[in-house]
Amino acid sequence: MYNGKEHGGVEGALFANLDDTNHITVADPYLIDIVQSLMNLTEAWKDKVKGGSIKLQFAVQIGSKLDADRQERLMEFVQETPVPEKDMGKVLHAYAMEMPEWSIRHILRIYRLAERTKAALIMFNDLMERLEQVIRQFEFDFWDGNLPREEDRLESVLEDVHHKLTALAEHAPRREKKAYNYNGSYGDSSSNSWEHQEERGGVSFHALIGVPDEADAKQVRKQSKKLLKLLHPDHGGSAYLFDWVKKAYDVYNGNGHKE
Repeated sequence: MYNGKEHGGVEGALFANLDDTNHITVADPYLIDIVQSLMNLTEAWKDKVKGGSIKLQFAVQIGSKLDADRQERLMEFVQETPVPEKDMGKVLHAYAMEMPEWSIRHILRIYRLAERTKAALIMFNDLMERLEQVIRQFEFDFWDGNLPREEDRLESVLEDVHHKLTALAEHAPRREKKAYNYNGSYGDSSSNSWEHQEERGGVSFHALIGVPDEADAKQVRKQSKKLLKLLHPDHGGSAYLFDWVKKAYDVYNGNGHKE
């Protein structure tokens, strides 16, 4: 329930004067979930919503995914560690997965390194393909909760990804930039590379989305929809992976794999 007066827009109205007798009863299930998520926020996060310093949609995600203790730790983390807005969804997801804070900082470093490495390798198709494979697998493991829970193994996996990206980045300065090495499609995150992946001997679409190779079209569709919902940028997911899964699934359907 929330007061119907004007208090800085919808966000303010949801938290202002909750003990007032003037209120609106929310009956729509979708809105009930949103209001409940907002009411689950700690006072510190509610203050940020009322002050307009975070988006309402992100606040709903916090209230729906984190208990009070993890909300407090997330607040401390973002106050101590500068996090770009585009990476806040990753941090929230990591807290929802109860990952240790050192690993969250390491994951943010991996994403920053991946961006710098992509900029360095944009002229080299073969290295871009290898970069794409490394970061794609890492992102699937991260967003699908497949990273190790045991801290020593987790550190080893993150260090391995970091090492692979660093090694790729070190190749670029030693190679002559010739025009025939460059494919303009990599200026758009190489998203069309799926069409050639099986020709390169890469991992199958079935394996990457997490279904058996013998899965039928209905199973593939169900898992693809689940991943697209998880990875949607509006839900704090990865725009790169969302685009890749969407285009890969379109190619899969275009090859006659329909229900």
